[in-house]
Amino acid sequence: MHLKKLTLALGVLLALGLAGCNTTPLKSDKLLLARDALTHATQMGGNEFAPVEMQAARERIDFAQTALTAGDLGRAGALSDEAMVNTRLAETRVQSAKAQAAAAELRQDRRALQIELQNNLK
Repeated sequence: MHLKKLTLALGVLLALGLAGCNTTPLKSDKLLLARDALTHATQMGGNEFAPVEMQAARERIDFAQTALTAGDLGRAGALSDEAMVNTRLAETRVQSAKAQAAAAELRQDRRALQIELQNNLK
């Protein structure tokens, strides 16, 4: 539950921080960095564990490319930033899901060891 709040707070802070950058010109690498981040999130398992965030990131990248092609550098930069926020959120969700799965496995192993220990003591 705390991780969800932390993830939401991180997303809000990043969005607010990036909102101030909406009028800055697109640096040549912003869209490329957003694409690389999306690839990384995909490799981590983003499509499985964070499909909504991944779809949002893909859409933002597509919109950013369209804006860049149209010469709207400010909008392209802002959309690239939004894509980065979505991919970071997806990565966080992937890490959370994997950590929860590992914790569940550890609990199961502990239970099995406790049962085995109890059987050996009888």
